[in-house]
Amino acid sequence: MAWMRERLRVTWAEHPEPQNVEASVIAELTPPLNQAHNKSHPLYSMIAAARAAYRASAGPRPQATD
Repeated sequence: MAWMRERLRVTWAEHPEPQNVEASVIAELTPPLNQAHNKSHPLYSMIAAARAAYRASAGPRPQATD
């Protein structure tokens, strides 16, 4: 937790069409946990595998009801 406090920052910005700038923002900032538009990040494969393992260990998801 101390590592995150020392190194990570969260911010946001409003944009009228965020889908039009998302890929370029991710390409510029290369956030390692963002898998979309970020396959060239050195940690991409490791994070994808960790996410898959987590999903597999979580068991079945409850079904949505209307």
